[in-house]
Amino acid sequence: MHLNRIFPLILLSEPALSFVILPDDQVFLESPSAPLLLQPDKVGSPRVGGLTSTRSNDDEADDDPLPVVIWHGLGDSADAAGLKDVAELINEVHEGTYVHIISLGASEGAPDRQQSFFGNLSLQIDQVCDRLAQDPILKTAPAIDAIGFSQGGQFLRGYIERCGHWAPPVRSLMTFGSQHNGIAEFQKCDSATDWVCQGANALLKSSTVWSDFVQSRLVPAQYYRNLHDYDSYLAHSNFLADINNEREVKNPQYAANLAALEQFVLLVFAQDQTVIPKESGWFAEVNVTKDEDGNSRTEITNLFDRPIFKQDWIGLKQLHRKGGLHFATLDGPHMKLKTEDLKDLFAKYFGPKVKKNPGRIKKERKKKKMASSPQHHRTWTREDGYVISTDVSLIPLASLNAAFGSPQLYWAKPLPTSDLRAMVDNSLYVYILPDRQGLGLGRWLIECVQEVVEAIPQLRRSMAITSSGSGSLVGWYERKMKMKAVNGAEAYKVMEWKGPGNVF
Repeated sequence: MHLNRIFPLILLSEPALSFVILPDDQVFLESPSAPLLLQPDKVGSPRVGGLTSTRSNDDEADDDPLPVVIWHGLGDSADAAGLKDVAELINEVHEGTYVHIISLGASEGAPDRQQSFFGNLSLQIDQVCDRLAQDPILKTAPAIDAIGFSQGGQFLRGYIERCGHWAPPVRSLMTFGSQHNGIAEFQKCDSATDWVCQGANALLKSSTVWSDFVQSRLVPAQYYRNLHDYDSYLAHSNFLADINNEREVKNPQYAANLAALEQFVLLVFAQDQTVIPKESGWFAEVNVTKDEDGNSRTEITNLFDRPIFKQDWIGLKQLHRKGGLHFATLDGPHMKLKTEDLKDLFAKYFGPKVKKNPGRIKKERKKKKMASSPQHHRTWTREDGYVISTDVSLIPLASLNAAFGSPQLYWAKPLPTSDLRAMVDNSLYVYILPDRQGLGLGRWLIECVQEVVEAIPQLRRSMAITSSGSGSLVGWYERKMKMKAVNGAEAYKVMEWKGPGNVF
């Protein structure tokens, strides 16, 4: 095996993910259980390997229910009896669930309630990201589920978009009566003696909603959105305009993180008169105008007809394509929850990472039987001396590490032998049999790989080396994989593509 002709394609991320080791002009695939032979197109294929991750996959997940994180709404506190009832109900449906109710301020109760009215949302979300990342149970779980009540829904979405690539990842996000597309009116106080609420409204009346003072201190003002003052919203909104990616410069990390959800469940209340407009809970655009006679006219544009979905500013289109976007209506006014509704929702969307069923158990037994059976490898020697084999144990790790330490692979470095062995053993390799070449399978394969690569939120960059002489694939990489030549010499070119996690 000639390592001077083996070109790795390496993905740099946190944690590291790698596509590795394929011969030039050949693609070869082996999974841990059985080899799969495919075929490149006429111009050849880039080398592709498998994806390794530090997180457990579905087959390794146990029966323990995933932890659930709850973020309460405006004027509530983490020690409220209603939230404790929800936590108990989750455990009634999925026994043993660890439930974490987010609390801000010095303590639960009044300080936490005050923080739901006053504070800088960006700083609050940063604080939540750090706390969840330090929680000994949440940080070691394969994923978490999340419930956002009212404004807590868009706050948890902010957590996912801003921190989901490094803090505990969310599997299912469930929001109740949230304001994902903002509010056009501020909530009225329930009581004249609710001094926290009255103080918040007094602050709003003392200044414009778009002042830096209000935008950095009054929580509801930071998700206020008025179509009739949209330019001011884009210029000054401290929170919503950012996490909705509405400004001209988009943050691709937000879309990648939200698209990584398995399920996003958006629930609105049929008789909601607290959230104006209530359709905000479904990302709908509501425009209220007056006709010539002074009568109000309401025009509602649903999510699927809006640029935020069509141009996929925050990943909702990707979620919808994979069946992960769900809309539902609950009967009743704002936040009037029924036990049976909650039980049904928790049973459907929460619980173990992999929900066992007889069919799946049978399938897993079959997998184990296949994995335990002897593997039959095939090996060929080409006329030019290349060794082609389905046996990854033939890859010389020492020579591979020497290649990683060479000046040509300036972005890589040698790895401990145990790590390198694990990376190679868990990679995928593709080889196209000569008599199967020219049928377009290679092009299809690379398109599949690129689709996966672009969806990795942590990915900083992917790189490849290709020859720059006759038969060069530089143009092919540029067209098919969106790569650019960034370095190289007379005989080769280094290509790269910057991923959503790129910070340079």
